[in-house]
Amino acid sequence: ASSIYVYIRTSPHDDERQYANGVNIPLFQPSDDTMVLTNAALLGLDYIYRKGFNYQKAGVTLCHLTSKHKMQGNLFNDTISHSRMKVMDTINQRWKGKLKLGSEGVTKEWEMRSQFKSKNYTTNWDQLIIAS
Repeated sequence: ASSIYVYIRTSPHDDERQYANGVNIPLFQPSDDTMVLTNAALLGLDYIYRKGFNYQKAGVTLCHLTSKHKMQGNLFNDTISHSRMKVMDTINQRWKGKLKLGSEGVTKEWEMRSQFKSKNYTTNWDQLIIAS
């Protein structure tokens, strides 16, 4: 990605104060490095975030995608970054995403509510309907 777009908004259906904003963060050079993209996203969020609002939606869009093989090289190419990302990707493929960035946090603060979930009649034997 050559740039990253970050946006946030409150719910348009709430009677509370409304706020929506987005910002495009251009990257120095196109990158597929998770750390570079995460830092750019956090920079954008710091720029548009305002306290006192109940946000409902946030998003990140990678823009101006280019092939790694068609990029023009430059003096500042970071070969260490490429090696680091290759190691992280290999570990995460083998151990199903166990390696994370510190900015992702370590606790699971949100969990989907499932009290209104449909029964799994076709995939769970314990929930199968018994005809008598």
